[in-house]
Amino acid sequence: MVDVLLQRVQDAQQRFSVSPLASVAMQLEKDVVVSSVFGTNTIEGGELSEEETEQALSLSPEQIQNSQQQR
Repeated sequence: MVDVLLQRVQDAQQRFSVSPLASVAMQLEKDVVVSSVFGTNTIEGGELSEEETEQALSLSPEQIQNSQQQR
C-alpha cells in the first residue's frame, strides 16, 4: 500500500518537473526568497536594493565582497 502511494507521488513529481508549471514555481520561489530577505534586511537597517539583494543571493561564498552582501 505504501509502495503504491510512494510510486504515485514520484510519478506526479516527475511529471511536474518537466511541465511548464515547474519553471513558474521555481521563479515564484526565487521571488519570494528575495523579497523575504530584502524585507528582513531592510528592517535590520540594510541598505541593499531588492535587485542588489537578488544579486547577492546568487553569489557563491567566495564572491561575497562586502559586509552588506554578507548580511
